[in-house]
Parts: sequence; C-alpha cells; structure tokens
Amino acid sequence: MNLDHTQKIILTCWALAGGGLLLAAALTLPFSGSFGYDTRVIDMPLRTLFVALFALGTAFLALPFLIHRTLKAFHTKPALPLRGLLWFIIAAGLLARLLMLGSEPLMEDDYQRYLWDGALTAHGHNPYLTAPQTVYDGLSGHKELEQLGQRSGRVLTRVNHPQLRTIYPPIAQAAFALAHQISPFSLTAWRALAIGFELASLALLLLLLRALGKSPLWLALYWWNPLVIKELVNSGHMEFLLVPLLLGALWAAIAHRPLLIAFLLALAVGVKIWPALLLPLYLRPFLSSPQKLIAPLLVFATLLVLMAAPVLQAGLDQSSGFVAYTELWKTNNALVPALEGLVRYGLTAFASESQYPHLAALIVRGFIAITLGLLALGVAWKVPQNAGEFALRTLLVCAAMFLLSPAQLPWYALWFAPFLVFYPFYSLALLVPLLQIYYLSFYIAVNNLSGQFGLAPVLAIWLPVWSALAFELYRCRGTRRTTPCAPLQEDTK
Repeated sequence: MNLDHTQKIILTCWALAGGGLLLAAALTLPFSGSFGYDTRVIDMPLRTLFVALFALGTAFLALPFLIHRTLKAFHTKPALPLRGLLWFIIAAGLLARLLMLGSEPLMEDDYQRYLWDGALTAHGHNPYLTAPQTVYDGLSGHKELEQLGQRSGRVLTRVNHPQLRTIYPPIAQAAFALAHQISPFSLTAWRALAIGFELASLALLLLLLRALGKSPLWLALYWWNPLVIKELVNSGHMEFLLVPLLLGALWAAIAHRPLLIAFLLALAVGVKIWPALLLPLYLRPFLSSPQKLIAPLLVFATLLVLMAAPVLQAGLDQSSGFVAYTELWKTNNALVPALEGLVRYGLTAFASESQYPHLAALIVRGFIAITLGLLALGVAWKVPQNAGEFALRTLLVCAAMFLLSPAQLPWYALWFAPFLVFYPFYSLALLVPLLQIYYLSFYIAVNNLSGQFGLAPVLAIWLPVWSALAFELYRCRGTRRTTPCAPLQEDTK
C-alpha cells in the first residue's frame, strides 16, 4: 500500500512510542530490584524512579495529538493501516503488562494486605474481624488464624497499618480470595488476575468507543497509559477490579438496561464505595416510568445489605479501617489541608484549641460529601440525550471524586483514567506525569529535606492541574458543544 510522507512519519512515531513503552517495561525488571522490601528507602534510587516515571507521563501527553493527527492523515485511505495500528496498540500494551509480572513493586506494598485478606476469606474467616497485628502477636484466640499467619511466610509481617482491620469491601475480598485459590500468598497470581481484568476493560472500551462513534485508536489513552500499567500491574493496586465494572455500568446505561446498571454498580460499590454516586445519573432516564425503577433499586439495595453484613458484624470502631480512613486519611493533597486551615481559623471563636484539628477535619469531610452528593444529583438533573452525554457526565463524577478526595494517591487517578479515552481533558491528563511527584516526596522525607521544600511537592502537582482545569472551565462557559474541553476527540472519518 502506498503511503505518503506524512503517513510514514506518523506510523514511525507510533512505532517509536510503542517501542519506548516496551523498553521502559523491559527495563523495569532489573531496575525494580533496587526496591526490594528489605532495602532501606534512603538507599533506593528514588530520583531516578521519579525522572523515569515523569518522562513517561510527559510523553503520554503527546498521545492525543498523535491519535488526532493519525485519523486526519488516514482519513481518505482504506481502513487496513489503522486496523493494523490498532492491533499494534493492543499487542504492545498487553506485552508491557506481561513484562511487569516478574518485577518488584516500586514503592508500594498494599498488595500484602490483599494477599492476607485473601487467605482469610478463602479459608472462611471474616476479614473484618481481626487486625493483622493481633494475629501476629498471637492474641487472636483462633489457632487456625495463627497457623495461617505462619504459612503466609513474610506476608503477615509486611501488611501496612497492621493495627487496623481491613478497609477493602466484600467484592474486593472475593477477588483477593480468588487469587489465593489460584496460588496462595502469590503476587504473581494477583497480577495475573489484574491482566485478566484489564483485558475485560480493553474489550469494554472498544465496545464503548463504537457506541460513541469514536475511532478505536483512542483506546491507546488507557492501554498505553504508563500510570495505569505501573499502578495496576507493577504495584498491583486493586483498582483494576473497579475499571471494568464502571465501564460495564456505563455500557448498561447507554443500552438502557436498568437491572444490569444496578447489578454492576452494586458490585462496583463492593470494590470502592463511591460509585454509588453514579446511580442517579444512570437511572435518571427511567424516572418518568417509576415502575421500571422498583426492581433495579431492590437489586441494588439487597446487594448492598448483603455486602454490608460482614462489615457491620465485625463492628465499626477506631480499629476499623473504614473509620480510620474516613476520619484520618489525608495524603498528597493541597486542597483539603487548605480548607481545614480555613475552618480551624473560623473555629477560634467557638471551640478550644485542642478540638480544632478533629472538628476541622469532620467539617471539611462533611462539606466534601455534601458537595459530591449535590454534584451527583446535578449531573442527573437532565436526562442524558445520547451515549456521549452519559460518558461525559460519568467522567465528571469520577474526576470530581478524585479531585475532592482527601487522599489523592496516584492509583486513585484510575477512577477516571478510562474515561479520558472518550474525552481527553488536558487538565486531567496532566496528572499522569505530575502525580509521579508523589514518589519524589519519599526522597525529600528520608533525606530530611522537608524543611527546605515543605509543601512544594503537592503544590507542584495541584497548581498546574487546578489552573488548567479553571482555564478549561472558563473556555467552556456558555457553549453547548458536547466535548468543549476535548477538541482533539472529534474524529476525522
């Protein structure tokens, strides 16, 4: 097939981008050996890690432009080159994930809790009842639990926040148990499960892109996203369970299948609680026929009660991960500390100084919860008219949940990352490189540089993001275009 000069350059860019992704994934294996669990943080090459991740994230920002230019350049050509390019995108993304299977997790150890919880659940124990520290200290009162702890090798001793009972909801626990059944206490089994769920997400993204009338090449914004590959496969974060459920629920909403919406959203709540915010949006089209809402709401409520039962049975006190997270967790955030500072200043006339931090935290978290609830109702106020509106409003809710969350860890960005495939907002795409500054903060901490840098790391992340977001919102005011902030997403066909 004859290609002109521009088309050859574009395909060469794709080859270089895919090759760079695979090279980075291949180099992760030897490089990650410097991040072994027994290695002191101060001895880890944290600056090199930051530079590498930041560079990959920055290169990712060029991907929407490359996709747009590709569609424009091949507009009048047969579909064969683009079909081959799509298969290249899929193969390179899958191979990059497979290359991560044997790597050492980079600065993450949450998977240790997953492996321990999975063992408890697989052996018929309620994982919400007993903190890992209690088992390790031999104070659980259950011989079988202590024997399980001994069989775990070093997993039990490496669970972070061992004094807290688990925070992960029941559907996540079921996935942990499945990985344990595949291979007990095995990170490789958990990662293999991650790749399986990622393939499900891949299929759903292709299905949704077709429903939205978009080119499947936009899939690359998720499948080649370095943040996604690092956090889901290398670090093993359990957000890979959430992505296909959210995408499936969006497809069910577009297809007007209320029972499937309720079922999939309930499962998503069983992984992370916040997807309940999407229920008003997805069921809004059926409000004109209330009888159609009875069965979906009954299914949703029944599943929530069943999932809440083991959590409530174990009790909610200060040793519960749910309580501790709700009251205390605040990480990598600039907005929430600023709001808490304002509230503490306002409390000087009403409370004693010792009560300021606790009251301020409760007030700010209450304000955020109310804001998110109102946003969820606001985006559902008018019935979505097409698949694009469903996808755009879903992105708005998911992004708002991340942007307002007290904890803004890099892997939490995966709550909205799949929906950038449909609407690549620049302000949100900026988080792919900027969130890597989180890992640089470890270098600052272990080298006692906090006094010199202070809030610099979080400000370096959030000032550009909030500034870009404000610019996009300003640019979008008064327009009725479906994709006002994602001009590159308009396919050339």
